[in-house]
Amino acid sequence: MKRTISIVCSLIFTSFLDMNYITYAKETDLSSIASSLGADTDYLDIPNYKHSSELPFPKSVYKDFFSKCTNYEASSQSEEVFCLELASGTCYGISAIEVLSHNGIISPSDIMLNAQTLSEIQLSQEADHFISGYHASQLHYENDYYNRYLVTQLNHQSQCNELIRIAEKNMADGKYFIITYYGDTAHAVCGIGITDGNWNYNGVDFDRCILTLDSNAFDDDTNKGPFSERSCIYVNSQTCDYYIPKYNFGSIPTAQQVQILANDNINIINYKGVFEPTKELDFDFTDTARIFFTQSRFKKYDAIVKDKNGMYTDVIKEGRKYEFGNDVGYYIIGNEFHIETDNKLLLGESQNDKFNIMNQRYYFEGETENNHGIFDISDTEFSVATKNDKALVYDMKIKYNEGYYSCSPHFNWTFNGETDHNFKSILVDKGMILQSDGTIKTSISTSDVLLDGQDNITDININPNETTITAVNDVFVTFNENNKLCFFIDPDDDGVFDKIIEKGDVNSDGVIDGRDATSVLSAYAVASVNKNIVSYLNKDSADYNRDGIIDGRDATEILTLYAYNSTNKQEVGT
Repeated sequence: MKRTISIVCSLIFTSFLDMNYITYAKETDLSSIASSLGADTDYLDIPNYKHSSELPFPKSVYKDFFSKCTNYEASSQSEEVFCLELASGTCYGISAIEVLSHNGIISPSDIMLNAQTLSEIQLSQEADHFISGYHASQLHYENDYYNRYLVTQLNHQSQCNELIRIAEKNMADGKYFIITYYGDTAHAVCGIGITDGNWNYNGVDFDRCILTLDSNAFDDDTNKGPFSERSCIYVNSQTCDYYIPKYNFGSIPTAQQVQILANDNINIINYKGVFEPTKELDFDFTDTARIFFTQSRFKKYDAIVKDKNGMYTDVIKEGRKYEFGNDVGYYIIGNEFHIETDNKLLLGESQNDKFNIMNQRYYFEGETENNHGIFDISDTEFSVATKNDKALVYDMKIKYNEGYYSCSPHFNWTFNGETDHNFKSILVDKGMILQSDGTIKTSISTSDVLLDGQDNITDININPNETTITAVNDVFVTFNENNKLCFFIDPDDDGVFDKIIEKGDVNSDGVIDGRDATSVLSAYAVASVNKNIVSYLNKDSADYNRDGIIDGRDATEILTLYAYNSTNKQEVGT
């Protein structure tokens, strides 16, 4: 699964060229103002740093992060992936601690025994645990969604106005806040206040300055701490242009264009953090979703979402968009999705159709390999259908979070198969019902989650199961007493799947006859010519003689059983 969450941890580099330096400035002593706002004491005397072999990512941080994850967060974040994704810096963690400490949520002595101010704290295992822990908190869906969604809601003028509003409000209250820059890279700083003045950078006048503590400012030759005039944000309050000299970030033409987000929501900043973390948020994510399309430069995705009030929205036209290389994502309100794909360019023919949807309830990933498909996804049902009569190969993955599925602990399901009509899966108590207007041909894999007594995750992807099924009728896939996948059918069509598929019933129609033997012979003949061809015959039903091979001998025994049963029926009838 490709990761699409933007990690705020990059930008550890030296200064830009002198050509971006200030042209002129009114006599505004920013350093004195910063000192009056606590910049001499309320900062971590720790430059933005990377984890390495000399300073490995603390295992305790991963363990703590893992226990707070949802099912799909934990299943996608192995310790190796986790460390790689957070290996390029710790700016967000440093900034979060400066905000939380100055605002009275945590105390310096919580991090280092007897510390009176943050500036006394040096980098140690204990300090690294706090910094890395808060840095890792941005990987949680709610944190990422809140920040990313807000950025996509605002144009650069609105982002600038919101930055000024939050800076003025928090300066009046004596509070700090977090500022994040989103672009090709991402970086976080601590906002401490705002002042008036007169500055000019690259020919553009600015009349306001948001003062910041920047963990990258230590690299400035004349700077010994995180406050630097070059790391401040200069704003033209009339045009809503802004500029950060140190990085050449801003909205002016000569700058690298970035989006800027100010956040003073302490509940989000401390959400699933290290010290007395916020566990629940004061806003509802239930009906929000993030949908992500791959290779969108070559593909034309049509996506419609339906919300809980029955209103339909065009995701591409009305969703909040963000880009990621050739891929593109949208934030949207809704919980039922209809998605279709075509080639936008000729190059699209060689690219698989692929997308994923993430919300609080589940993570879904859909892909077609040799033809365009039509997908429909909701909380309990997901399906794929061909756009024409040409068969397609599909791959669908769904991971449910606790509280949103009825077959716990089997949260992780993957269906990979082929169809010339459609394939549908319906979540029910203790398993899934599989349907198709044609023949079901799919492989199924599942895995489980393990929770402790406080519903914290202790293990993920346990009890892996994998099997295949071919069925001409609906089937119910569930688990037997040994936690292995098994199948039931509804032979009398009364809505109750009460008959387990028998050995020899290869097409799962409830009858063992010549059609089952034919299915085995056909699969055997194809495999004899090309061993790379996938067979979707269920081994428990097709390997009749249990020798581990599906071949002509199984077909012979199935025919023998069919003949025997037919003879007995005739004798009974006589």
